[in-house]
Amino acid sequence: LHVGHLVAITNLRHLQRCGMTPIGLVGGVTGMIGDPTGRSTERSALSEDALAHNTWMVRTSLEKLLGGEVLVLDNAEWLADMKLADYLRNVSGHFRLGSMLGRETVQARMASEEGCSLMELCYQTIQAYDFWHLHQHHNCILQVGGSDQWGNIVAGMDLIRRKSASTAYGLTVPLVTSASGDKLGKSSGNAIWLDPTLTPSFEFYQYFLNLDDDTAARLLPQLSLDPIDQIEELVEEHVNSLGDRLAQRALAEQVTRTVHGVDALNAAVRATKAFFGGSSDELEVADVQAAAACGAMPRKQLEAGSVLGSTVLSLLSQAGVTSSNAEGKRLIKSGGLYLNNVRVIDAAHKISDGDLLDGSLCVLRTGKKKFFLLHITSD
Repeated sequence: LHVGHLVAITNLRHLQRCGMTPIGLVGGVTGMIGDPTGRSTERSALSEDALAHNTWMVRTSLEKLLGGEVLVLDNAEWLADMKLADYLRNVSGHFRLGSMLGRETVQARMASEEGCSLMELCYQTIQAYDFWHLHQHHNCILQVGGSDQWGNIVAGMDLIRRKSASTAYGLTVPLVTSASGDKLGKSSGNAIWLDPTLTPSFEFYQYFLNLDDDTAARLLPQLSLDPIDQIEELVEEHVNSLGDRLAQRALAEQVTRTVHGVDALNAAVRATKAFFGGSSDELEVADVQAAAACGAMPRKQLEAGSVLGSTVLSLLSQAGVTSSNAEGKRLIKSGGLYLNNVRVIDAAHKISDGDLLDGSLCVLRTGKKKFFLLHITSD
């Protein structure tokens, strides 16, 4: 899951607060097909192992984010063993090609060089059947999804009406987009993942902290669990004092706490305060360790014998920051190298015990935001 899924999940949490039981649906079967909506090419096929891993990760994330009373199901439970004859008779027979081919997304794909496969065209029927199954077996009356899922959701509502003579509902939520209007997600190559092994919690926190003012004001009502009047008041304050970045800070803190927990949020806040400004006197070991724990910087271990007494140019090379002394000299000359938050101005500076925090740590920074943590060990 990634940030693009959070708006729908946040709405499920609101509905959960109102007494409804959310159902998180994992696409163990539909994940093998891929929804053609919003795509110009067919999705690459996943191996069974990759699909099983993704399914497990999505299930784990949904259970963590929704908490409380939540039902997480995998559509492989009712689709994996479905016979072709049953699908043709009980599912596909309720759809008309005219309406399916009339969808703008399908027409765009059919007009492309690659075209649209029958497998992708049938995706809508499978998602619709999922809704019908959940309606029949779990009394699911509402499907929530991104605005690009409207056609698939309506197809499910229609299938429930045809097969069961019942009424079901759909709710679409805005897509999370970048400042340029591009959809955030795996297919677009710009996903901010909820899994900290893919997007470290520090990077996750920084993403929201660095949003532009308009995007932050737009996302706050969509991702916050605060009362709407409180959100509107904060957005108004944000608009009236843009330099204070009120919406960005609120989003970064609330969403990071929700996704990664209080400890990860505190570590990200400490790392941000420690590394963006300040001097070596303000850079505490606890802050450095917290930053490393939340993925704020890559870490490398070096032996004291190769570090102490060597030049800062040698340290850059050993740490993998630069590939040559010439590159290191250019970095220092341009004022772009910092050792423990202090700008390095002498390329011949030799590393001593005084350059180590707590006798074993030092932080290199190149430019404004690229950090490297070095752990110096005894020989």
